[in-house]
Amino acid sequence: MEKEHDVREYHAQTRAPYVYIQPMICEGCGVCVEVCPMEAIKMEEGKAVVIKEECRNCRICIRACPEGAIM
Repeated sequence: MEKEHDVREYHAQTRAPYVYIQPMICEGCGVCVEVCPMEAIKMEEGKAVVIKEECRNCRICIRACPEGAIM
């Protein structure tokens, strides 16, 4: 959990250029994949994964995620 806290802190302080999906929280529902206008999220091994080069940090997926796994 400490590593996820570090990532959360980094994103809070820097406003990273892409979103981060917490794999321990992600349930693999795929809602984020469906709503991403840039097609910057894919499913791998039952979890959502961000394609960093494609993500434009529009944050639509954050609002759509029912588990709150995206920041």
